[in-house]
Amino acid sequence: MMKRRWIWIGLLIAGLVCAVVGGVLWWRQQHPQPYCSVSQDGDRTTEYTMCTDKQKYQFGEPIHVTFTIKNISGGTGLQKYSSMEYGNGIDPAIDICDQAGHICWSDEQMLTEDDKHFILKLHESRTLTWTWPTTPEHLDYIKDLQSTLSPFVCQHMSLYGYETWPPQSKPEIVFGIGIIYSCRR
Repeated sequence: MMKRRWIWIGLLIAGLVCAVVGGVLWWRQQHPQPYCSVSQDGDRTTEYTMCTDKQKYQFGEPIHVTFTIKNISGGTGLQKYSSMEYGNGIDPAIDICDQAGHICWSDEQMLTEDDKHFILKLHESRTLTWTWPTTPEHLDYIKDLQSTLSPFVCQHMSLYGYETWPPQSKPEIVFGIGIIYSCRR
């Protein structure tokens, strides 16, 4: 009688553990964690964060990407950087582009003065949010890239964050994140 009771208790505990593990696995599948990469500039005054909603995508599937820059100049001893200026008033101060610079966030925007030039005080940040590809032309561009690949290859792509510092005349790549796009089998 006592032995049978312990068997039932053991089965109950095993069932509860399986239910909890299954629930956690189900929740994680329903709520994927973002795929992020973080870096700092050489002076350790700016932190760059780029995230996508996941790392692997199928052809035509939208990629939701964010690019954040943050002024972290406090504690660097570079007091002249307590407020940091971005942009040249002409080009976007920060931007997100594909690996060839062919398609960019700024292409689809009516840029305001604040998009072309802004100042971040200590610990302030600025974030761009973009969904790519957004047009049939973008998908045609990806198809053209794929035509050079083997039929069994996943295309590794990068999305890059750009930054313009005064008085630069052109934006420069500051950070990127790699993704796998358009796996074909």
